[in-house]
Amino acid sequence: MRPTDLTQHGKDTERSRDNRPADGVTVHAIRASRKREEQGQDPSGRVESRPALWAALRELEAGRSLGEVVGSSGLAWPTLERAWREAMQRQHLIRQHLQSRRGLTSLLRYPERGPWGQSSYAGNCNGYLIVDLIDYFKPQSVFDPMEGSGTTGEVCFDLKADYVGCDLRSGFDLLSSLLPDRQFDLIFWHPPYWPGFRYSDHPNDFSKARNVTDFLERLQVGFQRLADRFTEQGHLVILIGDGRKNGVFYPIHNAIIQWELLPLQTILIKAGDHERRAQHFRYGPSPFIPTLHEYVLIFKGRDT
Repeated sequence: MRPTDLTQHGKDTERSRDNRPADGVTVHAIRASRKREEQGQDPSGRVESRPALWAALRELEAGRSLGEVVGSSGLAWPTLERAWREAMQRQHLIRQHLQSRRGLTSLLRYPERGPWGQSSYAGNCNGYLIVDLIDYFKPQSVFDPMEGSGTTGEVCFDLKADYVGCDLRSGFDLLSSLLPDRQFDLIFWHPPYWPGFRYSDHPNDFSKARNVTDFLERLQVGFQRLADRFTEQGHLVILIGDGRKNGVFYPIHNAIIQWELLPLQTILIKAGDHERRAQHFRYGPSPFIPTLHEYVLIFKGRDT
């Protein structure tokens, strides 16, 4: 699955109203715009929903003019124009990334996290990892049961993969809520790490686990619930890190593998986005070697 070329649609947007090239949006500009989004407002002070914005962008892709879509969607012109330019820039970043690497390998390192999701969100996943997974497996449908700030969904929008995302913040609890009544080609699951940042006081929040045993029990239940939610040729991908507390190292990724709930297809080692912080962070009173990597565990169905 390759990124859609958005630059051939919507001739109104070839240049913005202040005569700057429509494709001249930088990553820093996208991030600045994202910060405004996190605060819930567009430049005109209006609050816009992401689904409405995405639907409007799809109309522009289909060839409708910017003016027509503004009229039918009710979105503010500056909001839609900016979103269109940013969408084109993201397509450029995806093409640049896919053309510059030599295919997906077992060792992953991403100098930039990309413009997807919210960089300020604790534990935010690198968007280029999602790009690589979708480019490699080419799923038609993707499910993220702990979507956090929405990185997976935004990449899926750019790569035109059908997406369903849930999160405890929006009322979905992986341990007890009803799962989507369908199967997916790809499930991407990035649970909280233990020990780590506490996201909420919800009793079923993984980050609220009392100890490593409690955390692993929650993790195992979540795994079991997701194990039958992907298609026959599909995959379940878990992004996870190991833990350390009071000088004790906990190989979380190994515990997941040892459960043997699904066949393990492969393991990718990803250099952590927290490298600079980890080099100077102390997890306890004793010296230790900082953990600067995460594991991408890729599982397949038993019959594939």
